[in-house]
Amino acid sequence: MSHSNARYRISYILRELEVEDKHRFGVNDLAVSQDGLSLLSAGRDGIARQWSIKDNTATYNRQYAGHVDWLNAIALCEDINFVVTASSDTSLKVWTLNKGLLAATLQKHDDYVKAVRYAPATRHFASGGLDGRVVIWDISSMKEVTNTAVDDKVASIYAIDINQQGTLIASGSSDKIVRLWDPRSRTKIGTMKGHSDIIKCMRMSSDATQIITGSADCNLKLWDLRQQRAIHTYGIHDSSIWTIEADGDLRTIYSGDRDGNVIVTDTTAGEAGSQLLLSTESPVCAMALASGTQTLWIGSMKSSIQAWDLKSAQDTSSPVDDNGDEEPVPLVNEPVATIPGRAAIVEHEVLPDRRHVLTLNSDDLVQRWNILNGKVVEIYEGQTLQEVRKSLTFTSAFPSWFSVDHKLGCLTVHLEQSSCFKAWDLTDPSKIEDTRYNLGAVLLQALFREYRESRELESHLSARASATAVQIEQAKDTLHAKALELRLAHDRFTLPASIMMALFKGTELTAVSIIGKLSRATLHPDLVPAWLNSVLLDPDFEGSLDQNKIQFHLLPDEHATPVLPSLKSSFLTSMSCFPLWRLARHVHNSDKVIQDRIAALQGEPDRWAKVDGVSPAKVDIGPSVSDFVDILCEDQVLPRDMNLLHVRHNIWKQGGDMHLHYRWKPDQEPL
Repeated sequence: MSHSNARYRISYILRELEVEDKHRFGVNDLAVSQDGLSLLSAGRDGIARQWSIKDNTATYNRQYAGHVDWLNAIALCEDINFVVTASSDTSLKVWTLNKGLLAATLQKHDDYVKAVRYAPATRHFASGGLDGRVVIWDISSMKEVTNTAVDDKVASIYAIDINQQGTLIASGSSDKIVRLWDPRSRTKIGTMKGHSDIIKCMRMSSDATQIITGSADCNLKLWDLRQQRAIHTYGIHDSSIWTIEADGDLRTIYSGDRDGNVIVTDTTAGEAGSQLLLSTESPVCAMALASGTQTLWIGSMKSSIQAWDLKSAQDTSSPVDDNGDEEPVPLVNEPVATIPGRAAIVEHEVLPDRRHVLTLNSDDLVQRWNILNGKVVEIYEGQTLQEVRKSLTFTSAFPSWFSVDHKLGCLTVHLEQSSCFKAWDLTDPSKIEDTRYNLGAVLLQALFREYRESRELESHLSARASATAVQIEQAKDTLHAKALELRLAHDRFTLPASIMMALFKGTELTAVSIIGKLSRATLHPDLVPAWLNSVLLDPDFEGSLDQNKIQFHLLPDEHATPVLPSLKSSFLTSMSCFPLWRLARHVHNSDKVIQDRIAALQGEPDRWAKVDGVSPAKVDIGPSVSDFVDILCEDQVLPRDMNLLHVRHNIWKQGGDMHLHYRWKPDQEPL
């Protein structure tokens, strides 16, 4: 398989807990079991969760964690004990309901998957996405049945529904049109126009004769599917309608909007039958009605989930279209139960060392993360992110070699081939040996360690028809020893095995090639590009070495007393990660007067004296040379451990070749 022209991105998610029993961000969809005893929630943190319900009290059961972007929709296939999740990572995943095990990853969409609905009679489910496709899947075989694009143009699909028999599909799109599809003939059988903005949500009646739609135009529309026309418009909202819940015959409609209001409508009574049911503090993203319990579960932009008791509704509200001056009074004032969420990351800043990221949570807690080991290294209480940032000082800078976002309410780190090999560092900057390594290469080796080891193990055992457990362990030990010898099994960065990782491929980086945990070696070799294989198998991977060099002038300080001699060559090139004491060392090694004087001050006056006419073996000097020789930029004396890139970005601050100066340290005994 050719990968030469493909663009790749590798992303991994950092979470504080391996099992997160609460949502960290908004809840985009909800589903309730027929008996009302189980609730499923799909979160913007990329995780779906299952809750046991008893007397409106929710108990966490399990999580369905495998996506690397928002979950937009969830479908409960209760008759065969499966759950289907749809995500902005362009994939759908099928899970076992009662164990939370991943049964299949389905990839056909080229953009966010926004909706999924299930038809138990055929055991098919339909998905719709921003790529304009409606795809029908067979959950028994975990395969696509058919898919079709919306007409011949891109019209992003935001809502979808399918009747129980699986014979009719409706979709709502960005072009304001409701389309009807017959999955058996794979054809479009109708279009219905009337909305003036994106259709965000819909519900079909159980007999598939009517459908209710909600739109960003603030209107609900009730449609007759046999006549394919709107039979009523309810202009009852003041903001975009984001979600709908309804009973089977569409007599009672619950519609939630961006302002946080839920309006209940009796469709047999026209707009006079619409009343404000409840108000929340956040836009309403999802609703699920527990059959027989009169409990309406609501998910919003907040990470919590609320239960509202409809039996407690007091008919004190006037119709929402009433022209009186008084604000409508909600029928229900307070939720009867709340499933609390966790704080989400709402702001972040990558620090100059290009290893750590400061984050601000929604509860105002500031934390410092190490992206190389996936852990929080420090917590700052009672301080703002800006205050913490000002308190941190850095003497080293590195090129930007990764990017970060907090879209999921937690950190996601992205590595791209074009930039992830830009940063180099020294294994120990205080030592003389030039032992450098590429940050991106070493991180990728840590991320894909399981994959590399599994491939090597497979190759090692391929000649054997079968291998015992003892033989497999012996092979692992042999390969590990080999990896240590090759410096591939390093332990510079050890990431938690629970970290979720994805490999994206494509011009727009919309198609997910693989998603899995580090502890699972599930990456198919055909999906791994050649450049990544070379990184995983080459301990001396050079990356963009030339791009990490800085050219500068190193000159004697003319204002110092005495003025030190000039170097033979004052125009130098060096790795940007080199600390400044190495420049002082270069000055030392270039001048015998300086060498002798430092040797004397260090108590070794005969360090360089010849013995029987023979010069002594070279005695190299380390960071202590900076006790005697200063390096300056812009008349500022610089710390010995400051690296060259930091000087260029934060001291020099101008174009052209950088000018540095050196002098004998004024507080030392004179030369």
